[in-house]
Amino acid sequence: MAKVSAADLVDSDFLRVSASDPVSKTMNQFISTKNKNALVFDGKKFSGIVSWRSLYRGAKDFSKVSNASVTERAPALSPADPVERVAKLMLETGLRTLPVFDKNKLLGVVTHSAVLRSINSFGELRAMNAMGIATKNFVSLPDSSTLSQAFSTMRKNGIDKIPLADKNGVLVGVVSFTDLMQNFLIHPPKKKGGVRSNAGYSMKAFKENETVSGILVKSRLSPEAIVTASPDESLPAIVQKMSKANVSSVIIFDGRPRGIVTITNLLKAFGALKSEPGRNIQVSDSPAFDEIDAATFGNSLNALYDKAEMLLHNEIMLFVHFKELSASGARHKYDVSIRLNSAGKLFMAKESGWNALTCVQKAVSSVEREIKKFVQQQG
Repeated sequence: MAKVSAADLVDSDFLRVSASDPVSKTMNQFISTKNKNALVFDGKKFSGIVSWRSLYRGAKDFSKVSNASVTERAPALSPADPVERVAKLMLETGLRTLPVFDKNKLLGVVTHSAVLRSINSFGELRAMNAMGIATKNFVSLPDSSTLSQAFSTMRKNGIDKIPLADKNGVLVGVVSFTDLMQNFLIHPPKKKGGVRSNAGYSMKAFKENETVSGILVKSRLSPEAIVTASPDESLPAIVQKMSKANVSSVIIFDGRPRGIVTITNLLKAFGALKSEPGRNIQVSDSPAFDEIDAATFGNSLNALYDKAEMLLHNEIMLFVHFKELSASGARHKYDVSIRLNSAGKLFMAKESGWNALTCVQKAVSSVEREIKKFVQQQG
């Protein structure tokens, strides 16, 4: 398997916005640059990411809401992070752009498009076909469905795009939550004396019983084009079709619709690849955990590592040391010490008890609290 890291995918060209700026200004930048994500800075300090998705969480008047109120925490990648981990983090956070830091220096971002472009580097992915990763029995709606029905179906099924079918059941396009919000629920500032006001974009009222197709016609807009592929088409071919047609989904068609492949499906394929962890975690004198406890132990350390990277934006070194204190029959009492080093700053915790895993989890929680306290003090 080829080794592809964040350093191979990083892009130094990204949209940068201020935490204090109104959301309306960022929305204007999204529209003018065709970006859907921006890195947010509070002065020189990286705060997180604001995306199209995050703009609609309760915002009513975008001119009165700052970027800080809609910013999402984003895990910081290191240049050495393998693409498999990048894909997993995108799936876990829902973000499609992640920052790459080398110690305190921001190198740029990795986008989902860059991840997907690396697909040819993986023989395991090249050997997979479209039907192998597709979502079967996907949800579709008649194009006569109302806007309210479209949003309700998306929320119920945890999806952000839905294929539309005409009265004959023929798929005619794909609409996404983001597109509906951007094109139909948002309106530009009113003109004053022939000049746009500085109020920026804001939420407008809409009729819940209006049909999606009717709104499309009224707005002179079209849903995302339907792009199809055969069930045995390769994943690189799917990615190429998406890129060429500038779409985010492909319908698998074999005389009838069989499934749908989305960006999420492709990221899951990347995330399922086995790879070296690519992180600095050292464990000494660990007890013999059973399979379930071993998985819980590993997940606890990885979660701490991810949170530390997200909050500290520096290279992480995590050390876990077990020391057996005494034994009583089959029971053993342990000291568990955790040390996390980031750019010379040391966070430590120590717990003692008869259950080594419980001690680990308590120590992890203590280190997390210390990191959060440190970050708050720095802010």
